[in-house]
Amino acid sequence: MKDIWLNLSLTLFLLHRIMAWFVLGIRFDISSLQWAWQLLDPLWLTEKPITSLWYLHMQPPIFNAMTYVGLKLPFGFRIWAVLFLAMGLLSVLFLYRLLHLLGFSPKVSFLLILILWIFNPSTLIYETWYFYTYPSAFLTLALAFFLVRFSLAGRRRDLVAVMSLLMVLTLLRTLYHVILFPVLIATLAIRHPRIWRSVLTVGSVFLLPVALWYLKNWFLFGNFSATSWTGMNITRLVWNMPGWGRERFLKLHKEGVVSALMTTYPFSPPETYAQLIGKKVKEYGVEVLDAWREPTTNAPNYNHAIFPEVSSLLLKDNLRLFLRYPWIYFRAFVSAFRIFSLPPYDHPFTGRFKLLFENFDKFLRIYPIFSIYDVLYGKIVSKFGITTVILVLLFLATLPWSLRGRNFPLYVLLLYLLTVSVLAERRENMRFKFLFESVFVVATLFAVRETVKRKSSV
Repeated sequence: MKDIWLNLSLTLFLLHRIMAWFVLGIRFDISSLQWAWQLLDPLWLTEKPITSLWYLHMQPPIFNAMTYVGLKLPFGFRIWAVLFLAMGLLSVLFLYRLLHLLGFSPKVSFLLILILWIFNPSTLIYETWYFYTYPSAFLTLALAFFLVRFSLAGRRRDLVAVMSLLMVLTLLRTLYHVILFPVLIATLAIRHPRIWRSVLTVGSVFLLPVALWYLKNWFLFGNFSATSWTGMNITRLVWNMPGWGRERFLKLHKEGVVSALMTTYPFSPPETYAQLIGKKVKEYGVEVLDAWREPTTNAPNYNHAIFPEVSSLLLKDNLRLFLRYPWIYFRAFVSAFRIFSLPPYDHPFTGRFKLLFENFDKFLRIYPIFSIYDVLYGKIVSKFGITTVILVLLFLATLPWSLRGRNFPLYVLLLYLLTVSVLAERRENMRFKFLFESVFVVATLFAVRETVKRKSSV
């Protein structure tokens, strides 16, 4: 009987996507090949894929490797379109099974899946857009499911699934950091102390490829990280805050508080940073590191060899600035949280990316759906999404009980994702939220329900 609601969920998902294809005319959008900073130039990927991926330092390798496959295989990006659709279908399955594990009734599970996934405009937008956001969201949902199932039953096959998914996510998305491996290994070992050796062994096996990638970046570029953009991301937190534009940073530079790098907008072209550093940039004899511009798109090469040094210098600048003006970072975090609270569809739909987004005009045909979801998110004009604010407050309020429950590893993961999504960015936070929003909502509702039960039984 329970499977009827799952089958209905899967059927409605497919019918909705068929309507989006034939009625709205929505197609798989690969425009990001021309403008996404996270991607290497298509020419570099197709002509020298091994060299290009090896010297990649701005991002983990999987997204660019996916792009190489799409560029080389016949109908490559049509294959990715089908796979993105399959990820959506499997996400419905994982979300339903996760709700079942947490004790939600089939009818409630069905209703939540309709709202959180099937009819959510954010899901359809990211599902039809070639970017790493949708695969990351799918993998996060799968990770949450296997994490809960291992926490409850302690089966080794679920442990393998957890660690393999974490490995893929860490090599796909910088939001997932290598630090998550020791954190989850520790929490899972605490949850199942009798098999702690298995947890440590399996975790170490899947940690190895991630550690090797980080060590590669450290050996080649002196940067023990999966990205050379950290310094620029942190700088973007405070840039353009009221009273904190270029003039303010020029003054701080003259006072010796920050370097000249802070006087230009974050993610400026590499040649701009080279002029500000004022010394000759090391050449590697490799185009993906030495070229100032990409040959196909003529866009700035954000994988230029200068960026690891830029990131390091900007991190030092931000530390000095924080020690002198800590309150500006607090204001920036509040601003970042405001952006985080907004619906995920605000990033491509109402932001500046709508000029690049190929399906924008087609989504305008279902604008009433966006209006309904604006109400569900409690979106007041463009300031705050009140629903997200309430959910975050409930999540934090119930966290002491959640961390004492059987599913506490899931809440450790969500606390990490929530923190990093707000503290490491002040621009695209609502897009970051999409990666774990459905899991976060479900886990928070479960935590509230369990907390009420515990208090009523005392």
